[in-house]
Amino acid sequence: HHQDHYLGRIAPIFIGSFGTFTWTQAFLSRAREIHLPYVGIMKLGSSWNWWDALFIDDDPRIYYHDISGTGTFLSAQQVKEEDSEFSKGIKERDAQNDNCLPRTGAGKKTDMKPAEEAEVE
Repeated sequence: HHQDHYLGRIAPIFIGSFGTFTWTQAFLSRAREIHLPYVGIMKLGSSWNWWDALFIDDDPRIYYHDISGTGTFLSAQQVKEEDSEFSKGIKERDAQNDNCLPRTGAGKKTDMKPAEEAEVE
C-alpha cells in the first residue's frame, strides 16, 4: 500500500527487510538512520532478487546488519571491505559497473534495453 511506503519513508529511523519495496523506501527515506539486513555467507540472494544489485553504498545514514551471525552494525564501506561472499558479489558488481541492470540466470544480462534506448510505439 502507498500508506505503508509513505510511513516508511518519513520514519525518523527506518528498519527494513529484504526486497525492492524496502529498497525504494530506504532510497527515498528522510530518516536520520537506515538499517538494512544482508547475509554475509550468501553472494546473490534469491533468483529473482539479487541483493548485491540492491546494495546502496553512497548513503552514510545506512547501517548494514549481517543476519548470518556477526550482529554488527556496518557502514557500506565496511561491508565492502569484508571478506564475505556478499562483499565479493558487490565487488564483482562494481567491477562490471552493472548496478541495477536487469539480469537472469547466473549473472547473465537480459536482452532488455535501458529505458532511454527502448523503442516507443
